[in-house]
Amino acid sequence: MANTGSIPVVRNAAAHLPPELLGWHPDVLPGFERLTLPLEPDDEGEVVATLVRRAKAKPGLGVDVLYLHGWTDYFHQVHLAEFFENLGCTFYALDLRKYGRSLRPWQTPGFITSLRTYASDINAALTQMGHQVHTHIEHDDAGLFAPNPTSAEPEKPPKRTLVLMGHSTGGLIVSLYAVGHPGVVDALILNSPWLEFQTGAIGRRALEGPIRAQALIAPMSGLVKPDAGYYVRSVSSKYEGEWPLIEEWRPDEGWKPTAAWLNAIFRGQERVAQGLDLKIPVLVLLSAKSTVPTRWKPELKRADAVLTVAEVAQRSPSLAQTVTTVRLDGAMHDVTLSTASVRTVLWEEMTRWVRAYVPVPTPALDATEPSGGAQPIASSEVVLTDGETSASEDEAISTRFWEAFGRAARRTRPNEPWRSD
Repeated sequence: MANTGSIPVVRNAAAHLPPELLGWHPDVLPGFERLTLPLEPDDEGEVVATLVRRAKAKPGLGVDVLYLHGWTDYFHQVHLAEFFENLGCTFYALDLRKYGRSLRPWQTPGFITSLRTYASDINAALTQMGHQVHTHIEHDDAGLFAPNPTSAEPEKPPKRTLVLMGHSTGGLIVSLYAVGHPGVVDALILNSPWLEFQTGAIGRRALEGPIRAQALIAPMSGLVKPDAGYYVRSVSSKYEGEWPLIEEWRPDEGWKPTAAWLNAIFRGQERVAQGLDLKIPVLVLLSAKSTVPTRWKPELKRADAVLTVAEVAQRSPSLAQTVTTVRLDGAMHDVTLSTASVRTVLWEEMTRWVRAYVPVPTPALDATEPSGGAQPIASSEVVLTDGETSASEDEAISTRFWEAFGRAARRTRPNEPWRSD
């Protein structure tokens, strides 16, 4: 059994990598580059994560976005990167260990025993992005991300604004990460996050005992695949979709989930059910309805074929004090891969939310990375929040910025009303 349930300390992990993997290299996506992040090896051998960014990023406003993919997936949504770049954000994406660019031939795809393991992947990415993260985090009995009770805030909060965006399982992961790293994350955007099991809390708790027992006895034993390949058929340009996918990283029928992995998911979902009480704004993006992928049907391109969106919508308010839930008619499970007309509405909703809730450092910071790696921003730069003002020069810059985006003052939006499926 792979021992992947803790946050390891990486010691000279780069020594395990061949020279051709060190440093930034051209990515499979034209115009992007990737950086291999060495992590502590586990029982299966060497482990890495992979950070992806625009090769020649334009100077930004000091707002960094880090995107995490979902199960049996990897970063390929170039149009999502372009959206954030047009808003003045600097976009990064992370292929987690044993996924996509980070998957190695000797590894069990996606296998972990605790979601807390991914803190190492995220911390390694944020370090390369110039953000300061905790070096030690206490955890609860479930082994999940939880704040250190002796240190509620990091000693040196990051100077650049950080937005974490996660899709499906990635949405669950970034939510738990934000709990365990108070003061590091400034906002969350969750794209169809897997906050609750498809059967709801009652069904999940009924399955927890048998799954936990199976995870202890045979952690790598496979479970029934939830989809026969219809979701990929609705997405991939090889079939009825419009998006080119790398089959080795996104196989048609997905990967067979393991007992240990599902047990980790159940523990994370139970933590969300208890309430995370985040003090940061959260945007939850969902389809207006779900559909069951028992056979191919055109509806698979207009509904969530993976999650029960009503269950996720009901769970969303437990994330934070300020949660905006947007239900999109005709959206797929990955709402960013929906049809063009749905994406138009999606960009409008996301733009409005980003302008309302994402703080921008003042004066705007340059997004380019200094030689020798990203460095902390000078402490004289101020992050404006509601009710605060800075020096007159900073205030003038901030005023021009918000006027340029058509926003004179921040508005608080109520949660979107949930629709019945």
